[in-house]
Amino acid sequence: APAVGAAMPPPRGARAATQTPAPADNQALRLYNDAFNDYLRDNYDLCIQGFEEYIRRYGGSDRADDARYWIGQCQQAAGDTTAARESFERLVREYPESELVPDAILNVALILEQEGRQDAALEALRRLIQGFPTSDAAFLACGEIEKLGAAKPAACEQRP
Repeated sequence: APAVGAAMPPPRGARAATQTPAPADNQALRLYNDAFNDYLRDNYDLCIQGFEEYIRRYGGSDRADDARYWIGQCQQAAGDTTAARESFERLVREYPESELVPDAILNVALILEQEGRQDAALEALRRLIQGFPTSDAAFLACGEIEKLGAAKPAACEQRP
């Protein structure tokens, strides 16, 4: 994990910054990194507040989807799986083009499985594999389906 105070790497699959940030962007980056550092310190309430504030102020930025993802991660780490599932579902709804959608769907499926909702989890896993067959999350979804004892979709068998 990055050192506390270090610039936070984007989650797997997130877009890298493409240009030097403007001063206003420096404020956005500071807010984002402060929220992530709260995550690293297990200060989940502050982490959620920081990322919510980031989305409120910079909801149109190219990292707003990342902030929504980390809100879900914070909620899940804090043990609030219902709120985490809702955050991941919200990411999928609000940022359908995000590179984090496959990971968000996988997290939803894993939470549904944890809640004992196996049929809903399998449905989410299959939707993930169908929509994002070449993603790392789909590879993991294939393993989860097998672990649950269900028949794997053909796309799972076509993976290298």
